[in-house]
Amino acid sequence: MTRTNGRKQGEKGDDNGEDLRESVTGWKMLLAHHRSEELHHCYKIGVGSSKHHICARCLGLYPAIVFTMVLVFSGVLRFSPARSFSFMAWGMGTGILEWSIVRLGFWRGRNYLRTITGAIMGVGMGIGFPIYFRRPFSVDFWTVFGALGSTALLVELVARFFFAEEEK
Repeated sequence: MTRTNGRKQGEKGDDNGEDLRESVTGWKMLLAHHRSEELHHCYKIGVGSSKHHICARCLGLYPAIVFTMVLVFSGVLRFSPARSFSFMAWGMGTGILEWSIVRLGFWRGRNYLRTITGAIMGVGMGIGFPIYFRRPFSVDFWTVFGALGSTALLVELVARFFFAEEEK
């Protein structure tokens, strides 16, 4: 199987390619933690004369985590521990599934979908984390965390070792 990145060799990216070659280092990694050839996974935002990249998935993830955790900690949303970890598993699983399909090269993906799945992941995490903070040794939490983490690790290993990249 050959992994495709949605572009032919030499073809420029969505933003005419000028930003795909720039280095993402230092504090910029907090906003866009992608290699320079993967900056198409980010939104490009111009502030004054400078341009910054913000990870599309994280743009949905972090606000959703904070908003949902505020609702849970304030008591507006209440879930049993088992139900909260179920929501966490489904939310995180949705994001990992979308990421896996893109990571394995079956689809290029779209930033708006990355943002949506990031928000779904954030809601799941925002529901699951408060229970974890109250019960850090919960078997349910560590089961969900271990299963999803193992899945992501397996996908990454398969992508790195069994799928050849066209650029190589």
